[in-house]
Amino acid sequence: MWAKLSFLILICDSAIPSSTQEVEIPQGKLRGDTRTNRDGGVFYSFKNIPYAKPPVGKLRFKAPEKAESWYGVRDATEELPQCLQILSSTSQGQEDCLYLNVYTSELPNDDVRSKAVMVYIYGGAFMAGDAREETYGPQFLLTKDVVVVILNYRIGIFGFLSLDDPNLGVTGNAGLKDQVLALKWVKENIEYFGGDPTNILLFGHSAGAMSVHLQLLSPMSEGLFHKALSQSGVSLSPLISKDLRNNAAIIAKYLNIQTARWPEMLNTLQEVSAENLVNAERALNNIGYPHLSLPIVEITSSNISTFLESEPVKIIRSGNFKKIPYLHGFTDADGLVIFSEVNDDGVSPLISNITQYIPLDLKITPQSEAEQNIVQKFKNFYYKGEESSRENITGDIQFFTDYAFAYPHYRVTVEQLKKTSNPIYLYYFSAITELNGVNPLNYQGVGHGADVNYLWYTGKTSQLGSIEDLVSRNMVNMWTNFAIYGNPTPKGFNYTWEPVQENHIKYLHISNEGFFLEENILQDNLQLWSDLYKKYYKSE
Repeated sequence: MWAKLSFLILICDSAIPSSTQEVEIPQGKLRGDTRTNRDGGVFYSFKNIPYAKPPVGKLRFKAPEKAESWYGVRDATEELPQCLQILSSTSQGQEDCLYLNVYTSELPNDDVRSKAVMVYIYGGAFMAGDAREETYGPQFLLTKDVVVVILNYRIGIFGFLSLDDPNLGVTGNAGLKDQVLALKWVKENIEYFGGDPTNILLFGHSAGAMSVHLQLLSPMSEGLFHKALSQSGVSLSPLISKDLRNNAAIIAKYLNIQTARWPEMLNTLQEVSAENLVNAERALNNIGYPHLSLPIVEITSSNISTFLESEPVKIIRSGNFKKIPYLHGFTDADGLVIFSEVNDDGVSPLISNITQYIPLDLKITPQSEAEQNIVQKFKNFYYKGEESSRENITGDIQFFTDYAFAYPHYRVTVEQLKKTSNPIYLYYFSAITELNGVNPLNYQGVGHGADVNYLWYTGKTSQLGSIEDLVSRNMVNMWTNFAIYGNPTPKGFNYTWEPVQENHIKYLHISNEGFFLEENILQDNLQLWSDLYKKYYKSE
């Protein structure tokens, strides 16, 4: 269906020589670069802008505070730093990391209308990731009439440490509160870059997508964005927990901090070197604490703002979430993310014990008859009654895709439909091209994060008219059209992406053959999970 042409799109990702641009915002003046997008159009880049005070010393682990002003002209041409994070056996980044990048095709003047704003939150399991341009180049998105913002937020223990004493101001979710403060900065400053503060899309991937959905549910970000988009991640993921409220005690014990008093523990943890904290978290990950740093349901207190007061499903069912247009979806093999490690038998060590993937909110007693029944259902459906092995690796991939992505996205759709009349759009991505990159095991499916490469420039070029080019341009058209109008179907497209309706869960299938509106995505798989929740889920 897609025709191929013989010449390349060459993307210029370097600044035009001797071409800078200044913008003045309430904090001070910024000097940025003039750049070109993938079609040769000009845009302006302003990087490394502080939106919060450095979260160090007594601000470590706490909600962020608004950044201060500066004198003179701040150089906004240098890349922002990474937040401290664990990468394999090393760590990188710095604690002073709460900065953002802004990209715009036009600066404000009397002849230019304000543009829709797209604010992006990166993924990385709340343990890794950053907003640097080498990973998220705006050259694709800025072929359209939008302003793009991408922000850093604290990850790992720095962003998600929590104490059981709410009076100390460390109730968890500091990284999510960073996102809120960044959104406030955008609301207050984006007009100076040609953006419309009344037309903001919040979007993200993986942990960033989950963050977007959590922001949809949180009262803290009320009025700060007007549309939301989640790629491969929602708040009904099995990862949200109340059981991490004492993660500070786990870290303190490992560091041999010998006190049970929360104030003393906090003071000591704020004095420990950042490097020692990162090393402690890495060591705990390696000995059986793989998820110490995740969003939690916070302990509420009258004297501090709470980001997440209740379990996400309860918030959705109460109707107390933002009633705005929402677009979300996942790839056909998001579950490949489980194969970042494979043992000698070709089996993911994470999935070899399938009992650990019975969702915690089903509250199944270990080694009970109910647990045995559920495990047998999984084995019968995904493995034809056998164990996970190299020979039936497809079962592993599909199981984890359904467990962590397909069913949570489906469940969010069904639950939110009951409480909102605003449109919800669903997609399913299966296009396999050179932009996808290499996935583990050379599996014929679209792995976790591959779809992001169609929206952000990562250094790869594509032939004009190739499948990857056409998929990328169509996705950019739809994502930016959704940002501008709240509807992902641009004028002149040969199909209409319809929102889902109760009993008609339609989705846009993005494939090598084209873009098709289909219904009843993964019907048998989702019915299995729906039946389990219908039988075992009991709301507290």
